[in-house]
Amino acid sequence: MRAYPCSDEQVVVKISSSPSFEVACAVVIPGMIALQSLVAIAQIRKRENTLIHSASGGTGQMAIQLAQKAGGEVFATVGNHDKKQLLID
Repeated sequence: MRAYPCSDEQVVVKISSSPSFEVACAVVIPGMIALQSLVAIAQIRKRENTLIHSASGGTGQMAIQLAQKAGGEVFATVGNHDKKQLLID
């Protein structure tokens, strides 16, 4: 599989030399989890409320962006004041 990877062209992007492979994966994986959860499974719609637990993490932040893009209201939980401030900023 490593020598001849196969995938749908819509889910493949070229990684430039700027971010390392690890950094690129760190962005893509939380995004795919949020996308699968909110769009494919929950089928989020405009004006729906979305509760996102641990919203300050990578997946949580991606979920916030997707829910906002869908036109819904977001309710978020975080573990402490620093994480709350991160979302506010």
